[in-house]
Amino acid sequence: MPRGPKKGQGGRPSHPKESKVLRGTFRGDRAPTDVPTPDYGAPQIPAYLEGRAAEIWDELVSDLGPDGRNILTPEDGKMLATAAATFAAHESDPADQAIVTQLRQLSHLFGLDPSSRQRIPAVTKAKAPKVAPRKR
Repeated sequence: MPRGPKKGQGGRPSHPKESKVLRGTFRGDRAPTDVPTPDYGAPQIPAYLEGRAAEIWDELVSDLGPDGRNILTPEDGKMLATAAATFAAHESDPADQAIVTQLRQLSHLFGLDPSSRQRIPAVTKAKAPKVAPRKR
């Protein structure tokens, strides 16, 4: 009988291949072969995002997209929109504890706080396609 937690049922989260290569701990014989390689680039802003949330979206894409740390993919659009809307809601009601909790979780996902920032490796500019700026 195998020991330890089953795949997807607990344990420490795995690190991406890029992180392991940078740290010198990557082993090809233990690496999964079916991991998709994402296309890095800025996602398109959703039509429903407007006002201060749209301004925060632009700031986040500038910091995390091809011109910044380059960790975004087009599939990150909905989570990034949620983060932008949550930041905007927090500005209008900073005492709401539910918003603060959601903001902490989203900040951790995108590496926007110091403890999570160190675990997200930046992607080199050569791997990322440029995305045209959005029209206003």
